[in-house]
Amino acid sequence: MSSSKICKIIQKNGLYIFRQVYKKKQRNFYKKILEKITKVRINKKEYIGSYNNRVLWSYFKEDRKLMDLVYIKKIDSILKKLLDKNYVFQCGSAQNRAYDYSNKNNKNKLGTRWHTDSRYLNGKRLEKGFSYLVIIALDDFTSSNATTYIPKSHLSTKIPKRNYSNKELNKLNQKKLIMNAGDVCILDSGIWHKGGKTTNLQRWSIFNVYTGWFVKPYYDYSLMRKFKLNKTEKKLLHFNSTPPNINDIRNTLIEFKN
Repeated sequence: MSSSKICKIIQKNGLYIFRQVYKKKQRNFYKKILEKITKVRINKKEYIGSYNNRVLWSYFKEDRKLMDLVYIKKIDSILKKLLDKNYVFQCGSAQNRAYDYSNKNNKNKLGTRWHTDSRYLNGKRLEKGFSYLVIIALDDFTSSNATTYIPKSHLSTKIPKRNYSNKELNKLNQKKLIMNAGDVCILDSGIWHKGGKTTNLQRWSIFNVYTGWFVKPYYDYSLMRKFKLNKTEKKLLHFNSTPPNINDIRNTLIEFKN
């Protein structure tokens, strides 16, 4: 299917799933690195989520190999059409919704209630297509642990309630985002959704948000100096679109750096 047709599906339905983008060997390789990073951050007493949801913000900062999960060649042309050729990475986390009984911290509430990953102004959500959530399933998303969403809710500018009754959810026609390990989903950030339930099954996944170059990132990625980034990676991490110092003279809002 052409990228133009895929974009039309996303704009109409709010999502599209690419099947088997990452093979088993790749998935195991990335998960092994993420487990290692988890231990490193624990030793450094850094935030790693809690016993019912492991969360690694900016999961790639320790190991350059994980940048392959930030720039995804398979969907690059899609994001360029949906957003702009200068689209950027706003934020990203690696998450594992499996119980870790060795870590009995307070429950992690990240994403457990209904929300969107878009933005709000004056009590309304911004229009569809403001940004896109890219979900990489490194493990299976099953009916017991998959993210739940409301179909076509990206077409509304309403703000979802944090909690709904079962009767309300049936009326809203909630669905499970079922994916096989290796699948990648592009989801309009305006879709109403909430995180999957925690189980004893490993469910490592990547959640990236991409948006226009003019939207500020969650973190200052320009401070990453541990490894060398290529031109495309620098563009994604805002190296080209960070505001200049007040005394600098720049004729364009986007600066192209080598």
